[in-house]
Amino acid sequence: SPQPSGNNVALVSTRDNQRSSDGTLLSTLNIVNLSDNKVKKLDSGDRIQVAGWIENTLVYIVVSEQAPANGAKKQRLVSYNMETGQKLDITSATYFNDVIVAGDKVYYAPATEASVGGEANDSTTVGFYMSNASGTEIKKLLDQEVWSMIRSNYDTITLSTGKDWYELKLGAAQVARIGGPPADQRTRVYTNNANNS
Repeated sequence: SPQPSGNNVALVSTRDNQRSSDGTLLSTLNIVNLSDNKVKKLDSGDRIQVAGWIENTLVYIVVSEQAPANGAKKQRLVSYNMETGQKLDITSATYFNDVIVAGDKVYYAPATEASVGGEANDSTTVGFYMSNASGTEIKKLLDQEVWSMIRSNYDTITLSTGKDWYELKLGAAQVARIGGPPADQRTRVYTNNANNS
């Protein structure tokens, strides 16, 4: 995933041949500087998924399949600022149904999933959220579980809750219910250039 406003690339691979205690091959997230070809190891986990860039900040998900002993969630939504070198956890969940980076915001939808004891997770964690890259400004936009998010066009994210459909115009502070699914249910990926155009 290339940084739109710089000379860095985020690369996820298993080339380090690192393994967890149960033998699972771990993924490693590296930042490659294309100016000098230097590589910085940023993170590792059972799986890593790059969500995108917000200017000089990389947003990604780290998955740990084994249940952590300290009660932490299995998936962490993380941001890394290239200028300051600061890595922050935006939030964590047992599972994210979907994560999209659009403009200068991160949109995410934690899943409802039964805990080990068979009880559902706290319902306040389920919904559709908007956050800045550092996780200091998080706002809940919908109080239902969102199964999937579709980037319908550059300024619209369409949400499916199973039976109902909602739409968010980027920059808006709330979602609007719509009559049904979009005609094209394939999501698009948009990447701004250095001028944010």
